[in-house]
Amino acid sequence: MSFNYRGKDLFGQRATRLYEDNDQSCASIVLTDRTYELWLLEDMDLVAVACVSLDCGDGEYVTEYREIKEGDPWDSPMYLDLDELADEINAMCAAYYESDIPLYEL
Repeated sequence: MSFNYRGKDLFGQRATRLYEDNDQSCASIVLTDRTYELWLLEDMDLVAVACVSLDCGDGEYVTEYREIKEGDPWDSPMYLDLDELADEINAMCAAYYESDIPLYEL
C-alpha cells in the first residue's frame, strides 16, 4: 500500500537534489525520517527543503512530504559538508576527456 501525496508542484520548474542531510530518525514498527535537502533549480537558484518520510510495516505503507524552507539555504539547519557535496556533484557528471569530442568533416 502506498499513499501518493498529490500536492502542488514544489518548485514550479525542474530541479535536481544535490545533497541530503539526515536530521532525525526514529525506528520501531514505524520508521520515520526527517531530512534537509539542497536542491538546484532550473533557474540556478539553490533551495533548502525539509523532507519527512514514513515507512510502516517494512514497506507496506510509505509516504513522504516536502516543504521549502524560506530564506537563504545556508542559514537552514542543514549541516552541509562541502567536500561530500563536491563528491556527489562529481559523481553526477560524466567524465569528460578531450579525445571524446567528435570530429566532423565538411
